[in-house]
Amino acid sequence: MKIKLIYSLLISILLCNLALSEEIECTQFKKLSAKYIECNAKKLKFKTDQKANELKAKTNQKANELKLKTGEKVDIGKEKIESSGVKDKLKKFKDSKTLSDLIKG
Repeated sequence: MKIKLIYSLLISILLCNLALSEEIECTQFKKLSAKYIECNAKKLKFKTDQKANELKAKTNQKANELKLKTGEKVDIGKEKIESSGVKDKLKKFKDSKTLSDLIKG
């Protein structure tokens, strides 16, 4: 039991160090060089993507919470397509032979 605890602590320490080493350092380049600008652009893009993903997750979570509070059905995956009525409209379009059939039905 103690051995498993020690192994899990060692693995968690190693993984934390790997996560911290992902930071991109641009100080090794001269400030007016193209590599420095490229490095800063990559760093900015990485941080922006990370922040955007966090915001998307929070927004989706809050939207689902709001839907649950108001009593609306929370749609996920195939349920979205079925509940929007697109499937029925597509079937109606495929079954119609002429434009007048499509408009009638």
